[in-house]
Amino acid sequence: MLNNLTDTGSLKRRISGIRRLRVATHRAAAMFFLNMQIWKDHPFIQTNYSSDLVQELEKDLDSLRRNPGNRAKIAWGMRQMVFERL
Repeated sequence: MLNNLTDTGSLKRRISGIRRLRVATHRAAAMFFLNMQIWKDHPFIQTNYSSDLVQELEKDLDSLRRNPGNRAKIAWGMRQMVFERL
């Protein structure tokens, strides 16, 4: 949606592109593990997913985050945008 924004009278887009960001598996797992601590108790999750599945996912993420020797890389694409105020 942001990429579809058009220039306005006071803003002009200078850059918009996808940049690759490499992330070690244990770091990505740590981020998702922290997220899970919040959303695992959300009513939507509790209604739509079994507690066994949620606990298994939590256990797997915890195992991955505790293993920094796992050098597998994850590549995320992140949009970088730069606007200039005129």
